[in-house]
Amino acid sequence: GSLQLPLSQGDKTSHQKQTFFSGGNYKFPIFFLSQITNSAEQCPFGSKRTEFERQIRRNKSTTTRVSQVPIDNLQNLNKYKNTLMKNLIIFFIISIFVSCSFRDTKKNTYNADCIEKQESFNDFITSFHTNDAFMKSRVEKSITGFNSDDYDVEDTSSVKYNYIWKRGDVFLYLKEDIKDAYHSPDYKKEYKCFSNNDIEEYIYIQNSSCFYKCTYRRKKGKWYLIKLIVCTM
Repeated sequence: GSLQLPLSQGDKTSHQKQTFFSGGNYKFPIFFLSQITNSAEQCPFGSKRTEFERQIRRNKSTTTRVSQVPIDNLQNLNKYKNTLMKNLIIFFIISIFVSCSFRDTKKNTYNADCIEKQESFNDFITSFHTNDAFMKSRVEKSITGFNSDDYDVEDTSSVKYNYIWKRGDVFLYLKEDIKDAYHSPDYKKEYKCFSNNDIEEYIYIQNSSCFYKCTYRRKKGKWYLIKLIVCTM
């Protein structure tokens, strides 16, 4: 059964039942355990042990507080890294945008330069009918069209303009007849632009069959005469 320890009361011994504390295969009365605890506290080393335990607790609490410092620093470091990465990404995006804008600006500038280098037709046509040297430099080597002085026809609309001009004849008509007609108030001037950007100059006398048609084409930014029709009937 249960292990009963006698309790001393003066000179008498009592075997009264006490409340027991189970520990493994043994049972100890609570009064006996309290006596052991009291004896331990009265031990000459008891106070030192207690002080030692308190010191250990203080060290643990200090260690815990100290160990939290690196964790806070690590969190701050992570925040700093995240902020730095965001700034780098923003800087990279801005750099790409500025680079693309600069390239577009250079491209637009290049296109603007090309447009500025394109010869104005108004400037060209004025010089063409005024300056003979300039006129000769702007006539293509092979000029097609029609010359009524070489044909005896009444309706020039039915004529196929596959006539090949002699270069000397082109210069002769341009310097004399066409030049005079261009500056004469008796002639009217009209200009027509075709789908291929060629421009036709129509110099004529109203209500008359006398007219001149010059077709110009722009090549490498400059205008040239490519076709000439002369009808003086």
